[in-house]
Amino acid sequence: MRRLLAVPEWAWLALALSLRWAFALKVGSRMIQVDEHSMSSAAWSLATEGNLGPDHVLPVAASFFACFYKVVGLVPVVPRLGQGLLTTWTTWAIGRFTRETTGSENAGKLALAVSAVYPFFVYYSS
Repeated sequence: MRRLLAVPEWAWLALALSLRWAFALKVGSRMIQVDEHSMSSAAWSLATEGNLGPDHVLPVAASFFACFYKVVGLVPVVPRLGQGLLTTWTTWAIGRFTRETTGSENAGKLALAVSAVYPFFVYYSS
């Protein structure tokens, strides 16, 4: 536990970004998750036609991808890389929020470490 707490914050963030970007680049533009097809088609519809299409998806993720699709076309790897940046920032925010809320530097660093690695293995690895 002490070794984990001794790792600097930037190293956890670098690990978080590396995991997410490596996965995005390995997957490329393939669709591997069940819900990716409907979200991606909704994002493409939003980028090209201005509506979410026939699929019933939440608009936040589709809007995020649609911003990238509008610029680069239907290339899912690009918004995945953007999502990697966003979720790495979220990892930092979780650590900061925990530190500020609890008043404990150790709790903040532990929250940062867990959020850097744990969600990756749950969502991204299927």
